[in-house]
Amino acid sequence: MVSRAWLTSAILAISVLAGCSKEPSVSKAEHLTRGKAFAEQKKYPEAIVEFRGAVAADAKDGEARYQLANTYLLNNELAKAVPEFIRASDLSPDNMDAHLKAAQFLLLGGRFEDAKTRAEMVLAKKPTDVNAHLMKGLALAGLKDYNAAIEQANDALAIDEKDVTARVLLSRLQSQQGKTSEAEASLQRAVELAPDSPEALLALANFFMASNRAAEAEAPLKRATEVNPKAAGPYQSLATYYIATRRVADAEAPLKKLTEITPDAPGPRLALADYYMRNSRLPEAVTLFTTLAADKAAAPTANTQLALIAFANRDMKEAYARVDGVLATDGKFAPALIAKGRFLQSEAKLNDAVTTAKAAVAADPKSAAAEQLLGDVHSQRNEGDEAIAAYGEALRLAPGAALPTLRLAQLHLQRGELKQALPLAQDAARLAPDNPVARQVLSRALSMTGNPDRAAEGLSSLLKDYPDNAGLHY
Repeated sequence: MVSRAWLTSAILAISVLAGCSKEPSVSKAEHLTRGKAFAEQKKYPEAIVEFRGAVAADAKDGEARYQLANTYLLNNELAKAVPEFIRASDLSPDNMDAHLKAAQFLLLGGRFEDAKTRAEMVLAKKPTDVNAHLMKGLALAGLKDYNAAIEQANDALAIDEKDVTARVLLSRLQSQQGKTSEAEASLQRAVELAPDSPEALLALANFFMASNRAAEAEAPLKRATEVNPKAAGPYQSLATYYIATRRVADAEAPLKKLTEITPDAPGPRLALADYYMRNSRLPEAVTLFTTLAADKAAAPTANTQLALIAFANRDMKEAYARVDGVLATDGKFAPALIAKGRFLQSEAKLNDAVTTAKAAVAADPKSAAAEQLLGDVHSQRNEGDEAIAAYGEALRLAPGAALPTLRLAQLHLQRGELKQALPLAQDAARLAPDNPVARQVLSRALSMTGNPDRAAEGLSSLLKDYPDNAGLHY
């Protein structure tokens, strides 16, 4: 016997199906029309829904894929945009923009051969397309075929000698081959032909920095801020330059200018607050971070920094409250996990600290700071092998970082592993010449490896700077 409940369910299901069958179907063309209208109004989520509907109606329609890819890009959904551009390129042999964008994203993903193929698809139909030559040149550079890459850059310049991007690419390729004078000449020519190009000016400044000619980099950096006073990039580069050349006070002006020209972006305000914090201007840092804590996008970073300031002031209750508040919202926010790990380490709560450090590493496997924390906690727990592994990973993630280099030197020295300790101690002293611990570790390593005269020389220099340090006298 059929139950009453089953019969009711069946009737409801039939009625739902019947209702659905009466819904008018939307054609691919209608989805595309609606999607384009939404995109023009900058209603990108709504446009995405329509373009996805068009793709669902015809998965092999290159135009629908292309529109969907562009809208993903405009909606800052890069991970979704990339495969759609590649599919659009496959399905639309005459869509040059689809080919070029596919090439661009393939380059970013390290798929150089595929990127070259897309660029060649454009060049087959538009041999004078400068961007296609540049994409092919970049792909060839990625494949380490530098001579062929230089050919492509020169082909682009033959079409448009004022193309700054082509000259910058040519310069980088020449540098790659050790042709330093030619590389500089290419950039100087780019600035000569396009004196108001921030790209050319910044590239020249970067060349000077890379060539250990930092003093010459300031002029093109300043010029870049003048020619385009509303662009953020030049001010950011100028601030970074001043910090890198230890002209910290000069960095404040470009950092402040960044906050003025991008008033709605939290990044520049966070950078300025961090600048205040690093330069012991805590009242100004606290004021700015407190304001930023009310901004949803900036709140995790701002509250983490406020937690660190509270920790520096030994207000552990405030420090934990801030950082735990961040982690309650986002348990995988690595900077907050690193901060909490430091708090726990300072209180010798090492079991909790190592758990938190491992969580930070898992949350951000590319964070050298997380690995540094993990190494420090393992070291404090007398787990030498684990500490060495963590410091080694920190160095892999941040080559040339002084602190993990120093910690590794200390550990190897403690274990009597002098062959490993001495070069690390030398690197640490070179990377942090003002760090007395690094200089002391080097002297100790020199002494233990049969170089007492050099060790004494280093200690004598240290004693001049720290005459009241009993450990150095000993």
